[in-house]
Amino acid sequence: MYDQRILEQIREKIENAARVAIFSHIRPDGDTLGSLFGLGRALLNAGKSVQLISSDPLPKEGWLTNSGCDLPERVRSAPEEAFDLSICVDISSRDRCGAFFDERPELTPDIVIDHHYSNPGFGALNYVDAEAASNCEILAEIMPVLGLEIDEISANFLLSGVLTDTQGFSTSNVSAKTLRLASELVDQGGKLYEIFADVIKAHSLEANALWEAALRNTVVELPLIWSTIRHSERVAAKYPDGDDANVVNRLLSSNGVKVAIVFMESEDGERTKVSWRAKPGYNVASVASSFGGGGHIAAAGADIAGRLADVRDAVVAATKLMISCAARSA
Repeated sequence: MYDQRILEQIREKIENAARVAIFSHIRPDGDTLGSLFGLGRALLNAGKSVQLISSDPLPKEGWLTNSGCDLPERVRSAPEEAFDLSICVDISSRDRCGAFFDERPELTPDIVIDHHYSNPGFGALNYVDAEAASNCEILAEIMPVLGLEIDEISANFLLSGVLTDTQGFSTSNVSAKTLRLASELVDQGGKLYEIFADVIKAHSLEANALWEAALRNTVVELPLIWSTIRHSERVAAKYPDGDDANVVNRLLSSNGVKVAIVFMESEDGERTKVSWRAKPGYNVASVASSFGGGGHIAAAGADIAGRLADVRDAVVAATKLMISCAARSA
């Protein structure tokens, strides 16, 4: 159930604002972009001036290029005009807001709407529902309460975000409410079949090449599985920087696996991005937080200073300890 008191404050802020800037997280995925565009569309329909901000380039996803509107083309890396209200969507911590807030430590986001377990509440107003399967699920629930209409275009963006973050309703945090809200989005014009085809079924040749490299590098020590992706392998696959092409979820789907990790080397080799996924009973957010990262109990990440082999060894050891503790407490 939503927090009525916080929502009343958020609604008042939105009603009193004329110029709104909405921020997505760095290395944007489908949930943050579905939130960005779904909320942005509704605010435009409400007569607001809206700036859509993504510090990093958008992924070349079919559901974005086939959206039927110009919102993806309106995204900028930083605000180009003054604004009187800032909203961060699907952002778990301030350092994931991007360059604009990095360069202005004195600024506090006005509103944060998020679903990450590890969110510390870094905005002036924070609406965080860690039980929601996606941030777009939260928006689908609260936008009508905020007086914002969900039209067909908004519904398609929000449904895309739900499908992306839940891997087609297959993650352990999908609830009856998730499915009910998704059904409402379909009633509002969301094209479930078309979005599912773009979000879940479609894979680029470049992603296939990256999977090949990752599978060659896979190590299995049940119930743990992990793989590494070197920058040279990403370049050879011609896969753009950012995500792991869903490798970590594919590893988690293997029989007998309870926890999966993917390690991705930075271009200069001095940092390593780590993604964890887990089945129920294992808290990977606790491991990620010990390395300066965060996320959800079953899905977390961290960007760690250090070379690939060193980070891999430290993270694998910490993850094995978490698995051992979980087994003892079961």
